[in-house]
Amino acid sequence: MLVVSLLLPLLLLEAALRLFGPILPGNYNTGTFLTTDPVYGRFHVRGFDGWVKTREYTSRVTINALGLRGPERPLAKPPGVQRIVLLGDSFTEAVQVAEQDSTVSRLEASLNTRGTGRYEVLNAGVGGWGTGQELVYLREEGYKLQPDLVVVLLYLGNDIFDNSYALQGSPKNPHEPYFTFRPDGSFEPIEFRTRKPEDVNPVVGALRGGSLLWNVFETGVVEKLDQGEDDDELRANRFNLNKMIVHAVKSSERQDDAWKTTLTLLQRVRQLGEEKGFKTAVVVAPAAFQVYDTDWDALLRDNKLKAADWSQDLPNQVLAANASTIGAPMLDLLPSLRAAVPNASTTYYPYDKHWTTVGHAIAAREIERFLLEQSLVQ
Repeated sequence: MLVVSLLLPLLLLEAALRLFGPILPGNYNTGTFLTTDPVYGRFHVRGFDGWVKTREYTSRVTINALGLRGPERPLAKPPGVQRIVLLGDSFTEAVQVAEQDSTVSRLEASLNTRGTGRYEVLNAGVGGWGTGQELVYLREEGYKLQPDLVVVLLYLGNDIFDNSYALQGSPKNPHEPYFTFRPDGSFEPIEFRTRKPEDVNPVVGALRGGSLLWNVFETGVVEKLDQGEDDDELRANRFNLNKMIVHAVKSSERQDDAWKTTLTLLQRVRQLGEEKGFKTAVVVAPAAFQVYDTDWDALLRDNKLKAADWSQDLPNQVLAANASTIGAPMLDLLPSLRAAVPNASTTYYPYDKHWTTVGHAIAAREIERFLLEQSLVQ
């Protein structure tokens, strides 16, 4: 009787989570949808179905058999379908909003209402990826999706930093793929070792795989006790001078190398498209502090940076000046996001700093307009 009285409430909570979603208060995940990967450094857990709950949003995350967020899709493109693959990091992945509210889903729905053909837009965004990992994915798996068009969503908040082996501190034992220029001028990947899987006992492993309630307890209580207030979102958005280097008015060797690496990676994506038979486009996604002057002013003030030494839209200028070098049509979302909504909390979450449903709606609308103008879709 004692055992039953202790277990019954837990079993009822487990059932409630499975039936109704994240009904318990707090910030937690009901499972882990990202894991280490020997090819990409990190990738999605194929077949995952769970919830993410934070102070700002609650969303369901489903990962299909291909490792992509969204509904199940066949590897081979169905007859009569025009297939678009959207590559990127967490801004493309978009776990901060419901799947149907993401840029990918909105774009697919809008294209299919035009009556000019059938479209599939696949979400190949993975949180924490840089352009190097996106290139590796295209080479290894992405091309097998038979895309007609690949759109690279380049997030200026950290993608150039993520691409640069030098800005990462040139780690001796990198855990993710990086590309760098060799002394002979060749552009080659750096050998890396995947992070070792967490050493957990079989009981904990079974609980993680079989119980939503355990995952809620572990991510919402145990991890918070270990981290305090220093959680994943706070660490990800903490000021980092190496991330800011792309805004420095005075150029440096590391800044130049980071840009050279990023531009070359985008070139390689375009060249792979020419080889495999798909078109390529680049969409530039700005950080919140580029969209809102108040955020930019606070960033400079809080970190004691001289305004004259930094430029809010310098990365956008660099990309525009090098568009011909990349060789693919490019859309910069900064003007549209600046003009659309004056309140920062409307298009970007104030704490998480990713797009809200409004931000994704703007991005989808502008990307569709751009693709039509460039005759990349009908």
